[in-house]
Amino acid sequence: MTATHWTLAQTLQRRGITTHALIKASGLSKGTVYDIVNGKSQGITLETVDKLLAGLEQLTGQRMALDAVLDRTEPEDPYAHLFVDAKPYDHEEAKKLIPKWTPEEKAELDRSWAEMEAEKQERKARGSRRMEELEALFTDEAENDQDKSA
Repeated sequence: MTATHWTLAQTLQRRGITTHALIKASGLSKGTVYDIVNGKSQGITLETVDKLLAGLEQLTGQRMALDAVLDRTEPEDPYAHLFVDAKPYDHEEAKKLIPKWTPEEKAELDRSWAEMEAEKQERKARGSRRMEELEALFTDEAENDQDKSA
């Protein structure tokens, strides 16, 4: 996605022009020019752009292009430098880099899985017992209500 951004600050610096001189030459307000130079202005009219370019032309004696004030570029990928010499990902090569499990690690993993499975079964059994208790409680309540109404 392209991004439009101000280039006026770089133009002024490159040409050795002060912001104050541009304010006087362009006839724009101090706040407008400073906001543009500091990249804070986001909505300006074509008239303002024309005045900026006219002011720059007056100060430099040269015709100024739009890119002296604005530019539209692709944003730079901050991670691009990491992939300059990167090779394509090879899943099989990556698998070779993973160390094999030792018998002790494998046994510990199996124990952990077994414990988690046992806990899961226990939670399930507790839930079933609790449901049975609740069903019995509500069944007893319903029977008591029927007995009272009869």
